[in-house]
Amino acid sequence: MFAIIRNVHLVFIISFLFYSCKTDKTNEINQQIIQSFKESDITINQSTASVLKSLEDKTFDPVTMEIAPSWYKKAVTVNNITNNLINLIDTLSKRNLAEEELSIIYNKTLEYKSNVLENNEELINTFERDFNVLNHIFSLSGIDSSGKTSDFKNSEKNTGLVLATLKNKIRILENKVIHFFNLKTSVIIDDFQSYSMIAAQNANTLSPGSLLEIKAGIGAFSFSSRPIISFGGTTVPLNESGYASFSKKVPDNPGNYKIPVRISFFNQTTGKDEVKLVNIEYKVVKQCD
Repeated sequence: MFAIIRNVHLVFIISFLFYSCKTDKTNEINQQIIQSFKESDITINQSTASVLKSLEDKTFDPVTMEIAPSWYKKAVTVNNITNNLINLIDTLSKRNLAEEELSIIYNKTLEYKSNVLENNEELINTFERDFNVLNHIFSLSGIDSSGKTSDFKNSEKNTGLVLATLKNKIRILENKVIHFFNLKTSVIIDDFQSYSMIAAQNANTLSPGSLLEIKAGIGAFSFSSRPIISFGGTTVPLNESGYASFSKKVPDNPGNYKIPVRISFFNQTTGKDEVKLVNIEYKVVKQCD
């Protein structure tokens, strides 16, 4: 009997030592993961700060100062509420978290999601799936996605890892949303900020029956401005180089003539359709006998 008891004690001691070693190893791995998340958070925060600075600079740029302030304000709001949530998690995680504290964090995270997306259809369509990952993170702590709390099965060591994962994901979401706001202030300009009509003719003085050639375009002969060009009422499509070329036989009678050139186009700088008009003037002279 004593031998059996002694063997049971031996098995218990070996199992305890094995479990202790395994637990220590798990704790070590968890701490390494948590540290990696902290380092990742620093990098993400630096990126977010850089984008916020870019947005702020755009509020003073003449090209973007009309549209940037509203997006910059949204970005600052997202940054503030993100910091508030992270601070709350850090404060509560210093305690021995119970069901009540985890429920507070969960409810505040749901509130955070609502405040960031603002019932905005575009934001919801873009980021809904990303925010749903937060529900999965909380499910690891025994909270289902319906918002109800259940029994918390995580030990303290696992809860720390879950919260580190949660904070990292929140920082990633913040960065994505603020990047999205910054893109909304971008202005597409085809390497130049203003448009100018260009119309050129092969000669100003021609002999009767000779050929007059005219080339016309906008700026750098831009396709993206979608120009529609007409010469004397005749619309000519753009060629592969981006300009319209027109030619006609000049009258036999000597005299001064002109051909109206009209270009309608979309000005990407102002965001409006515009029309430019110019007259191409030429003179027909009779050749000397």
